[in-house]
This record gives sequence, structure tokens and C-alpha cells, in this order.
Amino acid sequence: LPSGTRIEVKTAEPAAGTVRISSLGQLDGEPDKVRLFVVRAEKTGALAPGAVEITRLVSRLQERLSPDADALADFDSFLILMGWHEHVSHEAFAMRPRSIEAYEIDSTFPRVTRQTVPVGVVDVEYEILLPKSASTIWQAVE
Repeated sequence: LPSGTRIEVKTAEPAAGTVRISSLGQLDGEPDKVRLFVVRAEKTGALAPGAVEITRLVSRLQERLSPDADALADFDSFLILMGWHEHVSHEAFAMRPRSIEAYEIDSTFPRVTRQTVPVGVVDVEYEILLPKSASTIWQAVE
């Protein structure tokens, strides 16, 4: 972000107590501040109230990024890296967001960084137990 703060966003089921971290750099912003946002969501049908269809979300994001060719190219590259491709089966996939939690990443937050792994370890994938210190920044209205 312009402030220097880095963000990492993860999606988890509403009752999940953990999230998967897929690289050493995801929670390592040194020297910048890092915030982790966890979007709690449930799988649902496309016609369910509050449902977000993934294909529509991707299209809307691409449309919003289209004035900035570099940002759009980066977004599309990240989609490819994550295994995204246009396919009719994706149209049936929808999620309903339930809440968004924010975590401040500090020295007490459970994480592995480049500075904390032994020499010779170049990357890791791991799962963390989410601390109880989350701030709920959005909650779905029932």
C-alpha cells in the first residue's frame, strides 16, 4: 500500500482455526508493517442470498484494473500462477462472505520468515493456528 503496509489475504471457512501460508514471504514484510486479513466464507449456490460468484468477481476486478495496463497484467499473471483459467465449471462455484478479520503481524504472531529458517532452507509451506487477537472489521448481517 502507499503507506508501506503490506497485506496478505486468506479465505477460510467460518469455523476454521487455521490458515495455510504458502511461502516464506507471505507474512514477512521486513522492514514494512504486515496485516493479515482472513475472509470467512462458506461455499454456497450462485443463487443464494449474498452469494459471490467467482467468475463474476474476477471479471469485475479485471474491469476495475483495466485503466492500468500494468496492474491488470500483474493480476492476470497471479491468476495464472494460482491455477485460474476460464472454464464453465467455475460458473457454478460461489461463496457467501460471513466476516473479515484483521491481524497485526508482530513479533508475537506465529510465522516463519526468511530470518528464522536455517541456512539452506529456501522456502516453506505451513499452517498457522490463528490467534484470538483478531479484530472483526466486517460481519454479515443475518
